[in-house]
Amino acid sequence: MNAIIQMMKEAVIEWEFWLTVITSFVAVIALFQTNKQTKLSNKQHLFDRRLQNYQLASNLIHLYESNILSFYDEDTDGRVVAARIHLISLTKDNFFENVCASDNGFDREYGKALIQARNKLRNSAVETTLIFKGKESEDISTFVLCYEHVLLKLYSFIHAFDDTLSSSSVVREIADEEEYFQSICTAYEKLADAYATQKRRGSLEKLQMQIRLK
Repeated sequence: MNAIIQMMKEAVIEWEFWLTVITSFVAVIALFQTNKQTKLSNKQHLFDRRLQNYQLASNLIHLYESNILSFYDEDTDGRVVAARIHLISLTKDNFFENVCASDNGFDREYGKALIQARNKLRNSAVETTLIFKGKESEDISTFVLCYEHVLLKLYSFIHAFDDTLSSSSVVREIADEEEYFQSICTAYEKLADAYATQKRRGSLEKLQMQIRLK
């Protein structure tokens, strides 16, 4: 009888041992799976961010290529009209869906929407250098920042010298039109240089190659 009881005790101890082993094994497998899923989730998030920033940069580049314009008018009204055309042309993308001139033209609400879009452009430029590698990320980041700066200069000029805006009469009294105008030209020159650099180096294509998940 004692022998049977002893055998039962040993069986219980052995069963508890193997249960502990199995439980530990299952826990290790679960931990491995969790770690794997976390890595996949991080990779997916990185993929999504890279794709989003790449698509934005690609759309801006194509938008720029389709709207390479120049200022020909020397008088104020002509320059204002040109600035309006440029600003509308450079924001013809879904990214700028909230940036559209109302019945009141380029009013304060338009300015607020443009500020929000420009902030997103700056954030994208910074993020591009963080989630992509190589010189190509700097090239694309520079282009996006220059693009944003052109939008700023165009709207600033319109805001200061468009007679249809109530704010322009006040600004115009203290603003130097030629200085404003030259700042637009300088911004465009920097944008053209940034475009040429990324085009020469094939930066956008190199960025595309980094998007895929590995």
